[in-house]
Amino acid sequence: MFQLALINGATLKRLRVIRGVSEDFLAAKVRISITQLRGWEHGDPGDYPTINQAEAMANVLLCPLAGLYLEPNKLKETRKPPISNKRIGYKPSYSDDSALNLAVEDLLLRREDILELAKKTGPEILSCDLPYLESDIVEAAKRLRDWIDYPLSNQISSASSRVLYKSLRSLLEERGICVAQFSEPSVDEARGISLYFEMLPIAAVNQSDRWPAKCFSLLHEMIHLCYRKSTTCSCINAECDDAEEVYCNAVAGEFLFSRQTALHEINNGLNPSDFHSFDVIANKYSISRDVVARRVYDIGQMSRTDYEELLDLFRREAIESSLREKAKAQESGRAMGYMPYEKKMVDFHGALYCAYVNRALSLGVYSEYEAASALGVKPDSLGSVFKEAFG
Repeated sequence: MFQLALINGATLKRLRVIRGVSEDFLAAKVRISITQLRGWEHGDPGDYPTINQAEAMANVLLCPLAGLYLEPNKLKETRKPPISNKRIGYKPSYSDDSALNLAVEDLLLRREDILELAKKTGPEILSCDLPYLESDIVEAAKRLRDWIDYPLSNQISSASSRVLYKSLRSLLEERGICVAQFSEPSVDEARGISLYFEMLPIAAVNQSDRWPAKCFSLLHEMIHLCYRKSTTCSCINAECDDAEEVYCNAVAGEFLFSRQTALHEINNGLNPSDFHSFDVIANKYSISRDVVARRVYDIGQMSRTDYEELLDLFRREAIESSLREKAKAQESGRAMGYMPYEKKMVDFHGALYCAYVNRALSLGVYSEYEAASALGVKPDSLGSVFKEAFG
């Protein structure tokens, strides 16, 4: 016989609402019917979920199981800034934003964890002195690069786009930015999230995206933060109708591969009519071919028609490459884009979060179990996580 969890139904409903989760989404995640969920939330006499079902709901709603036994007024809500929806093709009448809302909540909870641990263990979190960017694309990109203190020579020295991402993350964390990733929703629905606070603002990217796109999205979200904006974004293409998104995309692209750099590469052999030239330059700067193509188009070395045809070619090749990777993953028995779990967790949480968890563990604020739980790993994996974060 299954053991029942005598949870507070009103608390379950209140938590679902403040997390921005629909009945359909929660029921599908826990594999129950909406009728069951409504019965539990209503508090029908004798109608309770099993312990396993209650734990599953608590996990989805980013809450310890014990939280479902509290009174509704005891639930703590996250401090959430006003967020602008900048997602392209967003249809509010057809979309269920539960996954995105949970991603935002999870990021806010991680930020609150860092702030709480900083009070208990130090070092103190200071206000983030973000730069103000000019309206001019070139000058804005220069100012952002200077503020991050990341010379182009360092970018060229990056062995891969993941190394570039880690370098940018490290420098941004040093300057008081919480850099993290989110696992849901899909890349098509959201590529990046910026959450502005004077202290410890958040720049987050989709964990499922490719590394060059993650680098681009990280810079894109940083530009929103420089304008003291909180946003959810989905488009990294220069072509969209939102002027703010066009600006952020343009500055991010200029940062990664400037017009001046494009002219330099043209003068040194980059051939706009040679498809493989774009591969060489993209690899050199650890960026996507799309960014290279856009700069070449911007400096007048490629017609609009040729640019659009090249982008279409890149997209078709990317789809074919993805299908090949998927087939290879199926043959090997490993997930597509396999990466050791410890690395995934560091990328997901960010090295700054890992640093505060490590400090809490070393000072006895956290037990091994609590530290492992905070990072989503087993206790015997903590050493590997910290080595990846700080090694």
